[in-house]
Amino acid sequence: MLIASSTRFVQAPFESEEELENVVVQNYEYIFGPSSIYLPKGKISTPDGAATIPDGFTRGVFEEESG
Repeated sequence: MLIASSTRFVQAPFESEEELENVVVQNYEYIFGPSSIYLPKGKISTPDGAATIPDGFTRGVFEEESG
């Protein structure tokens, strides 16, 4: 259980992988940070015909601190 202010969050399993994916897509900035970029899943192929479909990619973009 997670408690924030007066709100309680209870852990519950996802019904399917699709449900989990939808939650991540809708909330990626909260999960990975506000400067993150999410690229949705899609088929990636090599020139020799090998292919895979990853769940997606995320990239964090951070500013370097000066000084």
